[in-house]
Amino acid sequence: MIPKSGNRFSDEIMRKPKSMIQKVGTGFRNKIMRKPKSMIPKKGSAAAKSGNRVSDKIMPDPTVQAENIHGTAILIGERGVLITGPSGSGKTTLALALIDHCCQHGLFSRLIGDDRLLAADHAGRLVCRVPSPIAGLAEVPGFGPRPLLFEPGGVIDLRVRLVPASEVARFQEDVSEPIAGCPVPRIDLAERNVPAALPAVMARLLIAPFV
Repeated sequence: MIPKSGNRFSDEIMRKPKSMIQKVGTGFRNKIMRKPKSMIPKKGSAAAKSGNRVSDKIMPDPTVQAENIHGTAILIGERGVLITGPSGSGKTTLALALIDHCCQHGLFSRLIGDDRLLAADHAGRLVCRVPSPIAGLAEVPGFGPRPLLFEPGGVIDLRVRLVPASEVARFQEDVSEPIAGCPVPRIDLAERNVPAALPAVMARLLIAPFV
């Protein structure tokens, strides 16, 4: 079970009339347009291509009813990571730390969506998309929602569940749990502990320096 979000900013935005919601357009395109040419990744470069963009591979299926879930999702290279946990457990902080860590090491990483996601089964794989009202926004603790580069969706390969440190087993067995009807591998990590979570996620995904 994925918990409800509580009263975070995405809940408030989702309830507002369209006329009161700040327009973010396509997000990625808007922010690229505002950046100097020297900061825009060249077409075909590793920084410009994720290998796991829903827009590149998967078109939305209008016959599939998406499930609105509480969580934050990012892309790391060709992998999609879903971070879940109760409000205040550090989902956004971990997501931003992972994105920053990957970018510093030359690995593509982007936000998909923060706090609320639309999850659906696509040919047996879990696809998470960002609801349009909160596309390209992440809630920075103490400052509220801030814009950043994003991808509209991605295929999820790993779920990171943030739990109290006392509930984290020292050695974890391989566990999969269904989300929107799709089995997704899951690891449990201590909430609000970014230094411990960073290497754990990289090791689980076999991303450098792990092989």
